[in-house]
Amino acid sequence: MKTRDIAKLGYLYLKNGQWDGKQIISPKYIDEATTIQVDGTHPENKPYGYLWWLTEYSHYQCYYAGGFGGQYLFVIPELELIFVITSDMDRPHPENKLLVKEFLGMIRSSDTVLSGGCLDKKVLNLQQEERIKLLREIQTFFEQERDDEIGTMEAGKVLDFFLDNLATSIYNKSLDDARFWTSKRLEDIDFDYDILFK
Repeated sequence: MKTRDIAKLGYLYLKNGQWDGKQIISPKYIDEATTIQVDGTHPENKPYGYLWWLTEYSHYQCYYAGGFGGQYLFVIPELELIFVITSDMDRPHPENKLLVKEFLGMIRSSDTVLSGGCLDKKVLNLQQEERIKLLREIQTFFEQERDDEIGTMEAGKVLDFFLDNLATSIYNKSLDDARFWTSKRLEDIDFDYDILFK
């Protein structure tokens, strides 16, 4: 299955079993499938519904399906988010779940670090030429890495999503780096002054 096809299954569950206004799966089954039915064991060791593992990442309740070799489909209803990861089936790839956890952590932190009033949600305002270049790079990535073609509008949604949710973290990391560099320079200046004393 292609990544987009896997995402369609997640979207169907996210929309409570509806697709284009048609009820494909009953809401009652969706609810039962994403509710704890048994205590799950190997390989995930998480509570289990009907074909879905249930867990919590960064205080967000989510359910996910896992396949051999690190294939994952996560559904996070509170964010109306579907997260799909596909991998080479050469090994289990447990690090894929860490990607989801880190990503959700960045979303939560981006909602809390803006309390100072000096940083807007839209941290990065791109020039038109920059945006067009990034959109083309996103389309190229999907084509080369995922064997999937997406249009300019879809690429724009991907770009805006990452700008909204990663820009704050990148901004704060840049400030940390600048503060570290400045403190090191001040230490060097103190040392230079000490040499000048007679």
